[in-house]
Amino acid sequence: MLHEGHVLFFPNIAVGNISNTLISAENKARERRKGLWVSPLYQPVNATGSDLKPGWFQTVKGTVYSAKKIGKTIYLNFDQDWRTDFTVQLTQKLERKYLKKELSPLSLAGQNIEVRGWVEWSGGPKIILTHTDQMQRLAVR
Repeated sequence: MLHEGHVLFFPNIAVGNISNTLISAENKARERRKGLWVSPLYQPVNATGSDLKPGWFQTVKGTVYSAKKIGKTIYLNFDQDWRTDFTVQLTQKLERKYLKKELSPLSLAGQNIEVRGWVEWSGGPKIILTHTDQMQRLAVR
């Protein structure tokens, strides 16, 4: 279903070690613009754009402006005003899982990433990560 673009991939604990295979299948459907990927509604939106929709499951891409740890929470901000810009939030527990995958969320300032999840509103749009495969570093083009 992912390969044909009929569903979107949402990582969770039940997926186990096959996340990369599932992400690859979805990426092939995206590249071929099959199924859901024909519609502009499912295309990744820009983190600094106006297409972020609270209450929707979205894929968001952009360049991390700053990465900060406050208490046990990490915030990745995508513009200067952290009170209103798009933010990715993750816990210290999830940070440890990223570190095991040799990715430090706190080193992502200036990096292009793509995240997927439910967009919430808390002063500005944000996605709270619950699984490491919700965030991918993007190649520079």
